Amino acid sequence: MIMSTKILLIDDDSIYSTKLQTEAKAFGLEMVIADNLEDGMEMLRGSRKLKAVVLDGRCFLTDDKQEPVRSNFVSHALRQIGEIEDDYSRIIPFCINTETPADFAEDMVGIAEVFAKETEHNMLFQHINSMLKALPETIVREEFEAVFSKIQNRFDEDDEELLVSVLQTIGKSDRAEIATHLGLLRRLLETLIDGVCEEKLHKPFDSFLRGEGSRTRRILEAMRYQVLPIELYDSAIHLYRIGSRYGNHQDPIAPGTITLHPNKYTYQRMVYALLELIVFLL
Repeated sequence: MIMSTKILLIDDDSIYSTKLQTEAKAFGLEMVIADNLEDGMEMLRGSRKLKAVVLDGRCFLTDDKQEPVRSNFVSHALRQIGEIEDDYSRIIPFCINTETPADFAEDMVGIAEVFAKETEHNMLFQHINSMLKALPETIVREEFEAVFSKIQNRFDEDDEELLVSVLQTIGKSDRAEIATHLGLLRRLLETLIDGVCEEKLHKPFDSFLRGEGSRTRRILEAMRYQVLPIELYDSAIHLYRIGSRYGNHQDPIAPGTITLHPNKYTYQRMVYALLELIVFLL
């Protein structure tokens, strides 16, 4: 099943917006509509599932419809999109779709493509898809398509985005970034193990809350041999240990102990251990 990509349209013309929304489906795009900038930016902040934005040339800045549509709407929108990109470490493609493209063409050179309403819809959708295809996230999702098909409806939106972040960091060498992402790997392992616990062991994961050691370690021990081959059990335990000791949990290390200094090869090994577990368990 081919999944559609969600994009945001900010346009105060409800009839036109509904028409454009219907046309977008033929290009694999699910268009979510806001009729003012304030609501649109709230949607964009609230969901990473919205991957691109189509802006009207002139639109309301707030949901107060007593205010006139603003000719400076686009400048306000571009500033706020930039703030969201900075705040959430995102790349959000955008373009302008307007009844008066000539009013924006010169000012938007090198900033955003401008399309004419009614007459350039196919060009608009083709442009959006080309921008989406070039996103680092899209490249990662295509490279690891088998993994993302496995976690569909298993990981929530936040964990799916964490996995994207983890995979985008595979080639990085910065030790602080590696430490952060080792902690994320531990979180994703916990999500995976909790998610398959009842299916594989016929017990809810919260039944493992009591006892010595962590819940995840106890579930993994129960999965040993009867669910996980010993090699994958060992990988999971190793991943959990590394993620705990060197990730954001920072487990204590006894004085005088020879310690590992995780580098990009350590990180890559842990990432692929998680991917192998996902493919095996889901």
